[in-house]
Amino acid sequence: PPLFKTPYFLDIDHADMNVSLGSLREDTVRMPKLSLIGLEMYLEKKGESSNYGAILENVKRLERGEKEQAKEPGKKFVIETVTVRDITVHADVEVPLAGTKRVDVTVPEIQLHNVGSDTDSGVLMEELTPLILKAILTTLVEQGAGILPADMIGPMGDAITSLGATSE
Repeated sequence: PPLFKTPYFLDIDHADMNVSLGSLREDTVRMPKLSLIGLEMYLEKKGESSNYGAILENVKRLERGEKEQAKEPGKKFVIETVTVRDITVHADVEVPLAGTKRVDVTVPEIQLHNVGSDTDSGVLMEELTPLILKAILTTLVEQGAGILPADMIGPMGDAITSLGATSE
């Protein structure tokens, strides 16, 4: 049986973007705006294992360059503003002698600026997704103290700190 019982880790209701039309034929696509709206995230921790821990471990491997080499590299992206809003996090936490308790947290709007502009040619989609995920989880750690249990927030914060910095 699966270790975690949540229906999924992350779901996005709606995405909206503006693209510089001329850049679509280039190796690097330039986007003035990317908006992700209506995100729903499920976090689950059982003992020392967590679904977000497994995801962050994969992000760490990506950052160390342990990604599968694609036959052809994909398009890269430079995005002026990434906005993530209407974020709801459902955290399932074990309560001693009581089973599992669900705690819901609303994360405030997050904005990342000049994503991919610090490289010569932008970021690949597989690099963009972890940047956005780290921004959401970092905000959750900052805002979730006192709402989510310390044994969830502490290890999550430590795992995020061990990763590379997000673009601000």
